Amino acid sequence: MKRGSWRCETGYGNKTVTNAKKGVTITMCMKYFIYVRRSCEREDRQTLSIDAQLRTLNELAKREELEIVDTIVESQSAYKPGRPEFNKVLERIELGQAQGLLVYQPSRLARNAV
Repeated sequence: MKRGSWRCETGYGNKTVTNAKKGVTITMCMKYFIYVRRSCEREDRQTLSIDAQLRTLNELAKREELEIVDTIVESQSAYKPGRPEFNKVLERIELGQAQGLLVYQPSRLARNAV
């Protein structure tokens, strides 16, 4: 993205903004939460275990050099709104403690549109 004399480059783990005229470069590192969830539904309909989700997401974060602020684990169905740990994650993102969320798959966030 270009805006005037500023150039912006965005990667997975950071955002670099450069002003060539002034010779200024600012790199803002994005921070992430890892959020894993395993619902309390039938075992045969489950996604990966909590440990497998954590292992996969931590490997991704390491490979992409992402800064992980915290890891949140929740064992509650997304069928109904109101998961306490997920709500805390949203509050912490609003407070600026992190700018992104790593999840194993979108179904870990919500089952149905609310």
